[in-house]
Amino acid sequence: MDGIEEVFATTDLDGSAPDQATAPDGGWGWFIVLAAHINIVFFDGIIASIGVLLVRMKVYFGEGAGKISLIASIGLFVIHSAAPFAVVLSKRYGARMIAWMGSILCTAGLFMSGFATDFTTLCITLAVVTSTGLSFSFAPTTAMLGQYFHNRIGLANGLASAGYGIGVMGLPPLTQQLIDIYGWQGACIVLSGLVANLSVAANLLRPLEKTKDTKAREKVKKNCILHSCDRVCWFFGFHILRLKPLVNGALLGIVLLAASNGTFVTFLLQRVADIGIDATKGSFLMTVIGASSLVIRLTHGWFVDLRIVTPIFINACSLTVWGLFNILFPLVTDYSMIVFFCVMFGLTSGLQNSLTFVIVKDIVGTELYPSAVGLLLLTFGTGSFIGILTAGSLYDFYDTADVTFYVIGIFALTGSLVLIITECIYRRQQTVDSKSVKDDETVTPVML
Repeated sequence: MDGIEEVFATTDLDGSAPDQATAPDGGWGWFIVLAAHINIVFFDGIIASIGVLLVRMKVYFGEGAGKISLIASIGLFVIHSAAPFAVVLSKRYGARMIAWMGSILCTAGLFMSGFATDFTTLCITLAVVTSTGLSFSFAPTTAMLGQYFHNRIGLANGLASAGYGIGVMGLPPLTQQLIDIYGWQGACIVLSGLVANLSVAANLLRPLEKTKDTKAREKVKKNCILHSCDRVCWFFGFHILRLKPLVNGALLGIVLLAASNGTFVTFLLQRVADIGIDATKGSFLMTVIGASSLVIRLTHGWFVDLRIVTPIFINACSLTVWGLFNILFPLVTDYSMIVFFCVMFGLTSGLQNSLTFVIVKDIVGTELYPSAVGLLLLTFGTGSFIGILTAGSLYDFYDTADVTFYVIGIFALTGSLVLIITECIYRRQQTVDSKSVKDDETVTPVML
């Protein structure tokens, strides 16, 4: 879950570019930033805390890691897949209503999870209901940033996304303390009370009045989408695969990236428990990941904007480094070295999740980028689902978490290779397009 905010912070609730003329770049917009910040704290914090809960749930239900990991894999898939629907519903019923509904679903899902007595019920309450609630609260709130900010969208998005570090640093250790005191069921009930504060954030949402130009643009867009099949293709961005074939390579690399990142967070604490490290120290590792990710998220943007190297190349290098670290991770048993590996994960994942949206925008262009949002989110959800499910099954088969990190490393290295190939094709295409433009601009002199 962690890179969706970069998408919605640059698009309007209807999937189009924000209206530059009406974006106040301040005023009530700072309360929208606060609402988005609160959402991201709980959004990423709860996702990270699930890894802490799974360790105890595995023992309580007596299930294998493969089956228990279904909670995380289904949850991540639902979160990413429900986000496009949340944005569309926000346009129809209002962002405040959908965000408020999301806060109720999330609170109810965690509360009911505290009373779950079987694994199937827990999958429904925690993986489906809670995840849908998080998505419905998060997506319209961060999407509204694109309405209120244009020239200062970087600053607004940076302040909002800083909630990732706070959530990941704070909630997992708190969850571990709650488990030690009340058990995992009691922890879910207390967490449900905390996420109820999302309803306060929802009440801060105040939509801007649309200008005549914005309304006219929406009318034209609706008239262009006539058939139900066309609507589905447009909604999820499937038409981009045909219009911009190069994006297929980028999305394949992103699937492998999501499979790697989501799997590491899910199985990190399980591996720490397997080698006998105290659960409190294990939950502290999530704080380390959050702090390092926060640092890279706030500092990498200026370098990327210089365009000394392309975002695809930066992401490929980051994935290569991370893949090699994962292959070496099973050899590490010293706690200080595990902390170092978590720092590296925070740095690389924070960089990768931010750059994926820049990569896709570079390939499809500004005009098609809003349409790519649904497809990109589905790509993230699919990658996380496949990665966690595969790693969990291998954990059960080999009875060790070490093999899961070998798989993560292979996912990352393969994704890096795909992105490098995509980068080469992208550069060649740019060269051909540039040469074509120069040829078109060449004017043959007319002899008089």
